Amino acid sequence: MGCIYEELNVPIVVNAAGTATRLGGPPLAEVVTETMAKAGKASVYVEDLLERAAQLIRKVTGAESGLVTSGASAGLTLAAAACLARLDVAKMRQLPDSQGIPNEILIARSHRNAYDRALTLAGAKLIDVGVDDWAAGAGVRGIEPEIFAEAVTDRTAAIFYLARREERMSLKALVAVARRYGLPVIVDAAAQLPPRENLRRFIAEGADLVIFSGGKAIGGPQGTGILCGKRELVASAALQMVDLDVPWEAWNPPRLLFPKEALQGMPYHGIGRGFKVSKEEIVGLMVALRHFVDAEKRHDQMVGLLRHMASKVEGLAGVDKVRLVLDAPTPLLQIKLDEACLKRSPWEISTSLRYGNPRIAFNEQLLHQGILIVNPISLRAGDEEVVVQGLAKELASSLR
Repeated sequence: MGCIYEELNVPIVVNAAGTATRLGGPPLAEVVTETMAKAGKASVYVEDLLERAAQLIRKVTGAESGLVTSGASAGLTLAAAACLARLDVAKMRQLPDSQGIPNEILIARSHRNAYDRALTLAGAKLIDVGVDDWAAGAGVRGIEPEIFAEAVTDRTAAIFYLARREERMSLKALVAVARRYGLPVIVDAAAQLPPRENLRRFIAEGADLVIFSGGKAIGGPQGTGILCGKRELVASAALQMVDLDVPWEAWNPPRLLFPKEALQGMPYHGIGRGFKVSKEEIVGLMVALRHFVDAEKRHDQMVGLLRHMASKVEGLAGVDKVRLVLDAPTPLLQIKLDEACLKRSPWEISTSLRYGNPRIAFNEQLLHQGILIVNPISLRAGDEEVVVQGLAKELASSLR
């Protein structure tokens, strides 16, 4: 499995951190890699392939249409571009210059994050809404959907919603506000799989566009994502992404994603042209998506793996206690280090493991509390023993 990386002299990493982009995402299932290899052996019209993918995405999400994107961040940019331009070819040609176009996207202050910059790349301007006393610890009230109504102007193009497990603001209530003003709601659900029910949840609650990562829990190629939602908006995103170096008179695309009859001429290469997705990646995501819908067995396997690792780790010198987290979408193993008996900090230990031989990457989200986290979603067969042995060796060398 690792021979190509050995040939390239690139060290393999035992990935106990999860689906992080910096680690290339989870290893692809053999059925995905085999199908991608087959897809590379012929040419097709990418529009036809995207149309078939749209039909699959529509089936599994309940949305009117869907688009394979080059990652969730690209999906956010295309979603914003779709809300700004709709099917207006002149506006597509103008973006990212949004002068004279309604370009404001309303976003709750508590939903601001490092990834929302992707929205602004299309020419959108983010307008912060509300005060979240609950999130700040200053009171019990969070941001209420009705507050968004006060921020709507003739410059408003859309409303943004960040999906997360701990979110208290109702998406349904926010959608109700948006409907009063004819505004679309964009939902960033990049990391909200599993559970698989979330594939349909946000569309069912009224979202107009929803973005998922294709290279995380779905198990598709790392550089893929899914944008699904209203047909017109998804079509606008598709038109601003694909290669349109085709004479208008000779262009006869499939109509779900490319409604030629609704366009006043051919757009230029759009804001998303640099987000193109290869035929191999489109096929790989389609295969992975079909398999993800039957994901229950995989969850049980991960729980069993973590129980086995916990039994091996809890007796190690330098470990204070271990904890299985089974109420998360992906089960996790938390390993609390006994800092009193270690001469190196948790950060130094994690860094040494990350760049050691073998290289072992843990999830470091709680490392400031002295906790190493094992996320099993990217572990290959046999990796669990490498993780346990590597940790044992590192702790033994770090004892006072």
